[in-house]
Amino acid sequence: KNSLPWASYKDLIKSTDKIEINNTTNFIFPTKIFKNYISDISKKTVKSSEYPLILMPFERPIVADGRGLAYPYVLKGLDGKTLLGNKLWVEINPLTAEKYGISEGSTIDIQSARGEIEDLKVHITKTVAPNVVAIPLGFGHIAFTKYAEGKGVNPKKIMSDEIDPLSGITDWWCTRIKIS
Repeated sequence: KNSLPWASYKDLIKSTDKIEINNTTNFIFPTKIFKNYISDISKKTVKSSEYPLILMPFERPIVADGRGLAYPYVLKGLDGKTLLGNKLWVEINPLTAEKYGISEGSTIDIQSARGEIEDLKVHITKTVAPNVVAIPLGFGHIAFTKYAEGKGVNPKKIMSDEIDPLSGITDWWCTRIKIS
């Protein structure tokens, strides 16, 4: 309640320089705030020479944020392209794989400005955009249950810790990485 300077959404809209209405959805949004947000996102997603790729975390329904791994049957429900033994798989587009000389089943390490996670298997798939590495969340527990402990790696260790200015949540979706 005290974190926003507006008493209501109407007050927020009144405080902006221009209002646009999307004719198909009738969604009203303040242009000034939206343009600033797009500008911030654009800066974060600009390809850098040091970290040329984007890490995209995602949840597997059966694992979710990791709490699903508390149960032994969850490990049996995972396919061999998510977790194989204790090895976690990441997904990479064929164009990205070709560019970096990676083949199906290769082992890679991923590094961001916050750290490194190692020993990840690669699954090549067109369901991931080029220059993106998709990694499942919920793995890499060190002391959760005997079923989850030591299974894969925790990608949160290297993901961005910046806060999204519009939503106020952690901005994981713009973590810049490199692979080796």
